[in-house]
Amino acid sequence: MQRSLKIGVVKMFIINERRGKISNFLRPSIIVVIGAILLNFLQAILLTLSFSLNFTLGGDLVILSLLFLFISQVGGFLITYFILIPLMEIKGVKRNPLTLYNLKRTILFLCVLFAITIINNYIFITIFTIFDLIPQSGYSGILLNATQLKNPLNIIIYYLPLTVGAPFFEELLYRRTLIPMLEKRGMASFTAVIASSIVFAFAHFPNDLINGNLYGGIIHCVGVFYISIVVGLIYVLTRNILFPIIIHSIVNFISFSGPIVTTLENEILLFSYNTIVFCIAGVGIGVLLYGIWRYFKRTTTDWVILLKTRSSNGIGRGLIGFISIGIGSAFIPIIIEILSVNLLILSANLSLYFSILLANYAIVNILFFLVGTRIKYEPNINIEKGGS
Repeated sequence: MQRSLKIGVVKMFIINERRGKISNFLRPSIIVVIGAILLNFLQAILLTLSFSLNFTLGGDLVILSLLFLFISQVGGFLITYFILIPLMEIKGVKRNPLTLYNLKRTILFLCVLFAITIINNYIFITIFTIFDLIPQSGYSGILLNATQLKNPLNIIIYYLPLTVGAPFFEELLYRRTLIPMLEKRGMASFTAVIASSIVFAFAHFPNDLINGNLYGGIIHCVGVFYISIVVGLIYVLTRNILFPIIIHSIVNFISFSGPIVTTLENEILLFSYNTIVFCIAGVGIGVLLYGIWRYFKRTTTDWVILLKTRSSNGIGRGLIGFISIGIGSAFIPIIIEILSVNLLILSANLSLYFSILLANYAIVNILFFLVGTRIKYEPNINIEKGGS
């Protein structure tokens, strides 16, 4: 009797709203498109200004690119928060205060995330090694060498976009903005987390293809997908964007500290780093196994209910449309860059190249922004009145 009651409780957590019209998901899709283009557009502006003013930071292009990336992330955050969110009518969402309980939960989720990431990387690297395929990182272009590490300012600039800029901008866009928009259109919270995670993972894929190779891109894409799921779950459970930012920042700090520790060739530092990582992962494996046990025990814990809640069948078309547009948008900056570079090759005019590059980004950004602000959301009136 008690078992059947628990099963009944789980089954009742179904989103019954039918809001699967593809047109209702165009605005969330356009948010993703704008997000994909916005950072590149801001970086192109900074690059053009540096070219015009001959600002090169002593010729260190790696440090310059990191600095421009951070400034662009700050600009993207401000534009998203003060312009995009109000104009897209997504300002009023649930927001809970910071609590010690949610901070503890965030730390445990962080440990689970490291365990999953290490297992994922080990499996894929083993498979690629068997087939003699060598995965390479798409971030090799921003890693610092031993000479650059001698300057403390370079180290600060290195960490700024990775531990501050990216967590704030990406969490605001993909968690705080996208997940509530998808939920409003009838998606169950976990479905919204999965959908936004797929799009978020593919947003990192083109960079790997350009700077690394296909195999490294696959490992990174799958890893980012897992990270996004965990971060999305934390946002949904806490309804406070600071907790996802904390996880994102710590993950990036530890992940991108690895190459620095390796470059410094300090055995004590390397041993300490590996010990910390594997201790975190060890705790994560324990928490993960405990969580799996709790899940199959059909407990009514909030995160178990969250994972078991499903969207209605009518949401399928909107979900497919959103994911398709989101994945496609990741390649728009590459297309713009290729077209502009081809023009540079033909004309051999650097000033013309920067002008065309900025114009292309500006046109695409403005076009999608205008379309996004004019798309209307059409809920099912009968469901709105009757509830679920």
